[in-house]
Amino acid sequence: MAVLKSSDDSNATTTNQSLSVEQRFEIIRSIGEECIQDDELRNLLANKPDIVCYDGFEPSGRMHIAQ
Repeated sequence: MAVLKSSDDSNATTTNQSLSVEQRFEIIRSIGEECIQDDELRNLLANKPDIVCYDGFEPSGRMHIAQ
């Protein structure tokens, strides 16, 4: 889980195991601005030891260069 990972992978694994799925979900949702499917995120947290997240950017509207 990227949110809780440190430079030491063993610490991250220990932290992941000490938190419940719901606690991990709440941490992610507290810093994530948008989650398309909460149930899918809970399922990933319950079934995968580590998850990969990405930060998306959607250019919308007319593009311009600010000066």
